[in-house]
Amino acid sequence: MTHLTRQHLVLLVPVLALVLTPLIPMNSNGTLFLGFPVIIMWVVVWSIATTLILSWLYRNEAELGDAPGAKEEAIA
Repeated sequence: MTHLTRQHLVLLVPVLALVLTPLIPMNSNGTLFLGFPVIIMWVVVWSIATTLILSWLYRNEAELGDAPGAKEEAIA
């Protein structure tokens, strides 16, 4: 069964940031950041942020049973 909570809406931020990357003016200039074009660093940062958000959502998913406050089942 699929359910979405308010926590899942956090995923819209990195998705929109990556989808709208070509439209952001700072990414279209030729400047370098740490030796890389700004657009490369932008995508790397948002990719890492997406991974961290997904791991946070996974850890707090109540259906998985390892969320803080989830009921522990006795193994018999």
